[in-house]
Amino acid sequence: MSLRICNLMFVTASMLGFQFCAFADTNETIASISIPKPLLILSERIALADCIIVSNWTDTMFGQPPFVVTVTSNDVPKVIHAVSSAKVCGNQEHPDWEWGWKLLFYQGTNLLAGICCNEGSFLSDGVWNNEDGVLGKICGNASNRQYLAKVYGDEERDFKESKKAEARAWLKSSLHTILGEDKKKVLKFANAFYVAGATKVYVADIEIHYSGKNVPSENAKYLLVVTPQDEETRRKFFIVHWEAVKAWGFDGDGDVRQKYTWYPIDWHDIK
Repeated sequence: MSLRICNLMFVTASMLGFQFCAFADTNETIASISIPKPLLILSERIALADCIIVSNWTDTMFGQPPFVVTVTSNDVPKVIHAVSSAKVCGNQEHPDWEWGWKLLFYQGTNLLAGICCNEGSFLSDGVWNNEDGVLGKICGNASNRQYLAKVYGDEERDFKESKKAEARAWLKSSLHTILGEDKKKVLKFANAFYVAGATKVYVADIEIHYSGKNVPSENAKYLLVVTPQDEETRRKFFIVHWEAVKAWGFDGDGDVRQKYTWYPIDWHDIK
């Protein structure tokens, strides 16, 4: 099922006012029974689900459209099992809007149920916890994708618009400088990124300085790296990434599946 169709189903469900986050009053106590009835009811509702939409539905409270992603078809059975095998861990002490993610379970175009979720816990007539990490991974992936869309949504445009050159070749010229920084340090990190699996390493935001009839000089402001896509290689890559972040002293992001990482290497204005 396409993301567009799932998104349309989510909007339709929102307009019709479907709210399945909690099936009982906030202060209601869960009865001590051998088979938790609220979970049994929920499990029966979602058993036939073939599509799950994850939405940061609280965005609508701040006038923004909800951020929506669709769980992959391979992960749908895993989520159903994770919910159905959850353990009760207490009453609902906070309102459902403090649980930022909502999981909506569909069979075809039919909305079966929805639960408010926060990392590995969810609401259904109380608070339930998934201990195998499936729900935490689903919510974490949605959070990363939302952050990626907000912060890195223009990364392809930024990459294309930046004047850049392959780092190791550019650094060889005596006419190419990085103001306030040792070129050997930049070269060391360029080599380290390549060893760690970077697809390409550039110097970026290059400025050309003309001086009469002399050959123009160039100055670069960033080291720009095209990240590897393989999961294992990315883990190795981000070890070097954090070393570079520490070396140049700026706030960096971890792996949120960004395609490019930028390192400000020209600090002459503030040194």
